[in-house]
Amino acid sequence: MSTCPSCPPVSRYAGYYIMGFWKLVSAAHPRRHTSASAAIRSARFQLRESGSSIRQGKLAAPETGGQGTPESPARDGRPERDSTLAVERLLGREAPFHDAAAHLLIQLDGNVREAVDADYEVVSDLCLKHGAQDGLVAQDRQTRDRLWEVRRKIIESLKHESPINHMEDVVVPRADIPALLRGIKEIARQHSVRIVSFGHAGDGNVHVNVLKDAIPADLWAATVPPVQEEIYRLALSLGGTITGEHGIGATRRRYLPMAIDDAQLRIQRQIRSVFDPNCILNPGKIFP
Repeated sequence: MSTCPSCPPVSRYAGYYIMGFWKLVSAAHPRRHTSASAAIRSARFQLRESGSSIRQGKLAAPETGGQGTPESPARDGRPERDSTLAVERLLGREAPFHDAAAHLLIQLDGNVREAVDADYEVVSDLCLKHGAQDGLVAQDRQTRDRLWEVRRKIIESLKHESPINHMEDVVVPRADIPALLRGIKEIARQHSVRIVSFGHAGDGNVHVNVLKDAIPADLWAATVPPVQEEIYRLALSLGGTITGEHGIGATRRRYLPMAIDDAQLRIQRQIRSVFDPNCILNPGKIFP
């Protein structure tokens, strides 16, 4: 990232945790740094409960954008407690503050370290204002990687525990992520299945994993469709839609009319016909 040969790129990472403590700043969060031409900040939050009054997605991890503004972190992620515990079981060691209901991981970057530091101070002040109670600063890449490790190992850990699972990737307004997670847990309770969620708080995209575990095959086949539809209806009721990253494809095609009406479908078909008049590009995979 640096263009100055005498100023090598540097990385500095910080993690914040919303838990039952109040220890921010102190020795874990020195506020003055040596100068450098590039910097990265990564902040990891732990959320006390999925339905807390803090509007986590909107406040703490907004859209990815340009460099060095608190509104545009370079990366973000949000694993909940169940996914954190699954990673712990896979790795055989405990994650920091693993009993929190969820983690929120934010990373800021930019070309001027002082600018990133200033942005980071704004973000940390916002998090303190809305309930952040503990802090951890990583001084090196190894500690930074430890903060990201739980997020990166989630899919592997879930496949390790349940090789068969059904993943959705609904999206809702960022401020409604807590309501989505609460609703998903209720759906899991009603259908007696295990559902583990994680995703990208910066754009409201949540990966919802319905795990087969030891459910008999016939019961699993009968359970997935209603669970899938209820998850979609929940996301739509919160002002979201049925997919954020993965697309409609064959698995969601039948549910597309839930998200858009006939007029919108007709317009999209017309747009497609301009670029693919012979319908040879993924025929039958999108429109019902």
